[in-house]
Amino acid sequence: MSIRDELVILARQAYASLAPISVSRVLVIDPRPSPDRDAEFGMVELSDGSSGLYYAWLGASQSDIRKRFKGKAFSGISPLELVEYVYSYSDGERSIGIATINALTEAFYRASDYRPPEAPDSVGGMKFEPTDHVGMIGYFPPLVRKLRDKQLPVTIIERKVHMLKSDNAVRVTLDPSLLYGCNKIICTGATLLNNSLDSMLGYCHRADTVALLGPTVGFFPDPLLDRGIERIGGTRVIDTNSARDRLKNGYKIGDSAIRTLITKTKYPGFKALQQRCAKTD
Repeated sequence: MSIRDELVILARQAYASLAPISVSRVLVIDPRPSPDRDAEFGMVELSDGSSGLYYAWLGASQSDIRKRFKGKAFSGISPLELVEYVYSYSDGERSIGIATINALTEAFYRASDYRPPEAPDSVGGMKFEPTDHVGMIGYFPPLVRKLRDKQLPVTIIERKVHMLKSDNAVRVTLDPSLLYGCNKIICTGATLLNNSLDSMLGYCHRADTVALLGPTVGFFPDPLLDRGIERIGGTRVIDTNSARDRLKNGYKIGDSAIRTLITKTKYPGFKALQQRCAKTD
């Protein structure tokens, strides 16, 4: 079973454990990529105040998403309807499906009184040594800049041919087998969006540490921890109204959200949280 399939199952189980909950709105933005910015995000909001983010720089596949969803009555529908979007052929629709799973994860955490630990930094608390060779699955510009500053060799696996390039420090390639030479590997949230995470993990077993990081990594961590991903760093929206206003107007999400870090030793597990939900009913 794929990670995506497991997340859909967990989303359904979480929904069944919650008090009645529905979609309140979906913030579908009109992204404007530019060289001086790293990313933009949209958001799915639920009736309990929980929300989840989706990545909005998906190129042509997302260029008409505002038009296609204009006037669509999201308000009041079951979040499980949007969860099914993860199986769409459209990157834009899949991103909304993942954001809905993120929102349901947050609702599940709230109902079980669980707060993911706050991350110490944007790299999930990973420590880098001069002898490290860092692998990256998906290009994450802010992180690449940090690693350049540390003068560490970086090998980035990309699917976009136009991004292929190399210099003395950073190599961008289509060949995932080059990850065998990396002792620390960072996957971006885009690997779930394009459904490549399962296959890419097959090239990570020689690494000392594997992390999944990114603002859209807000979903149930159980399938990831079970597959040996040690560090799961995401973003948790703590002020939905402020986050919506910021994102709608093209600003960074800022202090309306916090970075989180989940590791196996500090995560109770889905079943334990589900039992907590039952006790609070």
